Amino acid sequence: MSRVQDQTTDRIELREPSLDHVVGADPAGGADGGPGWPESQGSRARSIPTPGSVLRTITIALSVVGLLAGTFLVYEFWLTGLLESRTQAALLSQFKHSLVLTDTPDLVTPPPGQPVGVIEIPTVGVEQVVVQGTGSADTKLGPGHDPASPAPGQAGNSVIVGRRTAYGGPFAKLGGIRVGDSIDVLTRQGQFTYLVTKTEIASLGNTAVAAPSTADRLTLITADPAYAPTQEIVIVAALEGQALQAPGPLPLAPAGEQPGLSAGNSGWGFVLLWGELLLAAIGGTWYLLRRRWSPAVTYLLAAPVLITLAFLFYGAVDGLLPPSL
Repeated sequence: MSRVQDQTTDRIELREPSLDHVVGADPAGGADGGPGWPESQGSRARSIPTPGSVLRTITIALSVVGLLAGTFLVYEFWLTGLLESRTQAALLSQFKHSLVLTDTPDLVTPPPGQPVGVIEIPTVGVEQVVVQGTGSADTKLGPGHDPASPAPGQAGNSVIVGRRTAYGGPFAKLGGIRVGDSIDVLTRQGQFTYLVTKTEIASLGNTAVAAPSTADRLTLITADPAYAPTQEIVIVAALEGQALQAPGPLPLAPAGEQPGLSAGNSGWGFVLLWGELLLAAIGGTWYLLRRRWSPAVTYLLAAPVLITLAFLFYGAVDGLLPPSL
């Protein structure tokens, strides 16, 4: 019996070092079994995102999106008005200077973006320089004349598209025009008066309102409603007096052209380019702040880049919107 007890004791003593090795050993190589294992657990815990950190990331992302959307609205419906007003002053000076020059093809039928004449609608307070072209880039400068239609004062249906809300909203009050109101247009060929004969609401981009006509008239187009257009306001006015003949054949409208809806040559390429660069700049700014850079230095370095890229991005997005908005 004594011998059996001694063997049992020996086995227990042999197990004790094994138990000590499992429980007390340091996974990092320490002999006292103290801090090694807890540190490994903490490292693994830190590598797993907590619900709080995920929620914070989502909140920051939504805040950035909201800030971009809000500043875009400020840009589109306020700042663009200042840009258009400055452009109109320069165009008016350019048009007045052209009146004393000898006629050339570029003056009689100017290239896109160049002044065609001045339109005045006394009843709604409109006085704007009309430019050539109805694309988004053209109507940013002022009301745009459709190059595929005769110029104001010439025989046929002269079509002008103007913005309702953005870029100063030169045609914002077009809905207040009534039958019998007068519209005056000054071009290099003279001053012409039109009397409004009809006001109507048409589908946005309706090609029928801009179709050629044997009647000598002026057609004004702008978006409706003001901020989310699905239709357009159309004003038709008849020319008082004798119409002039166009100096040459009118150019054909591009295939699928819809005055009031077609934005022109704008596309998604620049939207994606400037959008990606803007997001990269925002990410870089956030990274510097996370690295505990001085906020004042970070904002001083990042602000010019962010503002410039935001302007370029907003301008590209704006180019996708209807030119009558």
